Amino acid sequence: MLLPKNTPDTYLFPTERNTPLRRDNVWNRAMFPKLKTVGLE
Repeated sequence: MLLPKNTPDTYLFPTERNTPLRRDNVWNRAMFPKLKTVGLE
């Protein structure tokens, strides 16, 4: 995997704005909607 920047302070999983991913955002935007569609909310 190639990172946009190769510096010691580069995030491995950055957001579109190059900030660190937040646990709550990942859950609310990515995981929860998919779980809800299959009845596992």
